[in-house]
Amino acid sequence: MTEALKHVQKCRPIVNPNASFVAQLKEWDSNRLGLEKKAALKKDAANDEEDDDLMAFAKARQAEEEEDVGNEAQIPQEMVKSMACKPKHQNVQWLVKKDGQVIQELSLSQKSMYTIGKGDQLRVKLGRSAVDLRFQHPSISRKHAMLIHNSKGHILLYDAHSSHGTFVDGKRMPPGECWRINNGQKVRFGASTREYELEGAGTKWDSGEDSDGDEPAAKRSKWDDSD
Repeated sequence: MTEALKHVQKCRPIVNPNASFVAQLKEWDSNRLGLEKKAALKKDAANDEEDDDLMAFAKARQAEEEEDVGNEAQIPQEMVKSMACKPKHQNVQWLVKKDGQVIQELSLSQKSMYTIGKGDQLRVKLGRSAVDLRFQHPSISRKHAMLIHNSKGHILLYDAHSSHGTFVDGKRMPPGECWRINNGQKVRFGASTREYELEGAGTKWDSGEDSDGDEPAAKRSKWDDSD
């Protein structure tokens, strides 16, 4: 497993599995080699500095993310799904931009919730993809994020603990957090250079009332459906 991971990282430097996935890979590798080999691997594990360094790095990375986010900031996916409501704005869309040029328009007004990601390849081949917006970049997780319309007519974006992150106006969303996104804000997924600029989401702010004065030059709100 260690040799395979080194090879993949040499070919694709952005590869960086989390500690849980590394542990699963190790268990699978041990089972595949059989009980005798599994016992030998356990015996040699204490002297395997490279393997220990790999696990230590993955655990440290995961601990940093958890420290940044905080348990109180994380929202269960089922709670996010329960917030989804029929879209109140019929012309919401993402302008897909590459090198500053619009190359595609994605409608976001047909459903109350959109799942975003690369999808499971086998399901895709069978026509049973579990994602609504399927993006191909290798740094995008199979189920990367969710976008929902809430009861106030706001657009909320949830990062589903993706490996390489979801970015709003260049700032990475902590895994498990749900942010409101407004018109003009640009979203990126993973290491992809494509930007998704929101358009047609209305002019309502966190108070739920139309703004009648000068709107803030920049406003990014986290999950605001609790008030």
